[in-house]
Amino acid sequence: YLSAISHIYNSLNSNVTPINIENAMMSNADKYIYFKTDHHWTHLGSYFAYREFCSVSDNMASELDEFEKRTINNYLGSWGKVTVDTDGYNMLDSSRDIIEFYMPKVEFEGQSYSEMEMDKPTKNMQLINPAFGNYAIFLEGDNPLEYYHTNVDNGKSICIIKESFGNAFSTWLLNNYENVYIVDYRIFNNNGENYNTFTVKEFYDMYNFDDLLVLSYPYTIQQEDLRQMLGQTWRSDYVEYSSYSNDKGSDDNDVPLPTLVPDVIDTGLE
Repeated sequence: YLSAISHIYNSLNSNVTPINIENAMMSNADKYIYFKTDHHWTHLGSYFAYREFCSVSDNMASELDEFEKRTINNYLGSWGKVTVDTDGYNMLDSSRDIIEFYMPKVEFEGQSYSEMEMDKPTKNMQLINPAFGNYAIFLEGDNPLEYYHTNVDNGKSICIIKESFGNAFSTWLLNNYENVYIVDYRIFNNNGENYNTFTVKEFYDMYNFDDLLVLSYPYTIQQEDLRQMLGQTWRSDYVEYSSYSNDKGSDDNDVPLPTLVPDVIDTGLE
């Protein structure tokens, strides 16, 4: 995975800022940055990636002790579901996790939407909802689009294109931006039973955000369907990475080019 990420980073337009979080994660490997029974990183793990993002994006990351920390005990994560009736399940069941999470310091209002025009909210969002009792406490699980308006009052807006690893990560962004748009690329463009379309260009024309962040874990690189879904968010005629031409004369040039934050630690997913 690391060599593939390096290849992609070396192929990027010079205006794109890649963030390799390998060193940040490795230097904190003695901490609780990944669950034992779930393939996701913990909220703490996503915080170290968030700090790296802040270091290159003119943002300041608050120290962890400035946040209210809460805990959910006895958590059996995603690996538990796929190992039922195996010896592995018994091992996981006896090594359950703790979900430690940090509440945002800012006030906010959030809604989820199934279309990028954001005409009809599907529900009000809590950002972090402990009632779920699992990784879905972050963003209340996977939703096509979520929008949060905060009292940060700095006029800054960010759009993050992500999959589920971005759920924990996205919660930190509310501390730095007045407007946060969170898009799950797997649940648009005829994917995830959502037939509504989404492209970054069209969304930017509507909401003129300042920063664009793309976060996707290493498995994306080897899965053709995930590459296709991610590519469709940038251009509707996307077919395959190898056929993509980054035309500097394209009409897409007025869209902020993305900052890329992959989870570069191999999570063991195959």
